[in-house]
Amino acid sequence: MKFLVCLLLVTSPVWAQEGAEKAEFFQEAKGHMLANIDQRLTNLNEAKSCVNAATDGAALKACREKMQASMKAMKDGMKQQKDSLRGKRDEFKAKKKAEWEAKKNKLKSN
Repeated sequence: MKFLVCLLLVTSPVWAQEGAEKAEFFQEAKGHMLANIDQRLTNLNEAKSCVNAATDGAALKACREKMQASMKAMKDGMKQQKDSLRGKRDEFKAKKKAEWEAKKNKLKSN
């Protein structure tokens, strides 16, 4: 029983810290997603006004090419953001695994 109580006292702060780190990652991912939505809306509004202003097929084609270029640039930026978030997630998981292994080794030695 004492072992269980000690284990709970030791792991509770760790769980709280882990929750705070996960919440930080969540907020960062949420911020990226909202920024991407805003950028997409901006691109679509610009494309809409370009199409409205088009008077012939060549102007319409130019609007389409401009929209494709802006969407490609945005997609490339999203890929970089995703890679960055994945890297942070992998670091977090590696850190947690190392902590878990250290605790496991410590309990084995006791």
